[in-house]
Amino acid sequence: MAKKKTIKRKRSKAAQQRKKLMITGGLAVVLVLVIIVGVFVLGGCSAYESDTNTVYFLKNGKVVTNNIESFDEEVYSKDELKSYIKDIVGTYNAEHGTTVKQKVLKVKDGAATLVMEYATPEVYEDFEGTEVFTGTLADAVAAGYTFEGDFANVADGTVKLCTSEEFLTGDYKVIIIKANVNVSLEEGQICIVSAMNTESVKDGVVVIKEGANILANAGVEDEETTEGTEIDETISGDEVFEEEEIIFDFGDEESEENTYSSVYTYIIYK
Repeated sequence: MAKKKTIKRKRSKAAQQRKKLMITGGLAVVLVLVIIVGVFVLGGCSAYESDTNTVYFLKNGKVVTNNIESFDEEVYSKDELKSYIKDIVGTYNAEHGTTVKQKVLKVKDGAATLVMEYATPEVYEDFEGTEVFTGTLADAVAAGYTFEGDFANVADGTVKLCTSEEFLTGDYKVIIIKANVNVSLEEGQICIVSAMNTESVKDGVVVIKEGANILANAGVEDEETTEGTEIDETISGDEVFEEEEIIFDFGDEESEENTYSSVYTYIIYK
């Protein structure tokens, strides 16, 4: 069973204000002033288009987010949403330099898609409020991540049970994220992933889904990983930024468990 890391990292004032302002996966529950964070393109949408919410880690160090949300134009104003996103991106960049870019906002057939680019993983974390770590295994351990629970070795295309003792001394890099979204690596071979909430790994994409277990999908029986695990689905007060002017209600109760995660997903790669 994956556990929370024991050392909490400090957040800036901006991060506290914006934590969970962005939706990182799934359809949104009733959240106030939610920004839909989504699809990124460099020179066009085709390279990073997806029909599933995805976070892309690029080889140049940038982070791209792809999110698609239901959007009723008879209830909500596209212009208000567009203006709001422009304002909050502008405010952030005024304080931190031009580190966040809105690329595309589309509303079509009852769905909204937004393109965002972040200069670094740290900017993505600060702006969106989604916890993420990138670096070496040694750096992750030093930051307080414990690597507890079951892992799956997927290096050769099959799924095999393994534990952290088998890779912690290896020459690997790691991405750690606390969100139920797909994760795509532009460069590097994914070798090992944490089992809990990981559904599959294919073509450099890790599919993260609440309640999934890649070992169970592969027919690997393990009492600890296949039994139900209690998940705290409560959204804390600082995960919602409230204002009176605009309310975007995407009205899907399933989004809370689809978007937020109480466990870390570890992606170990070379």
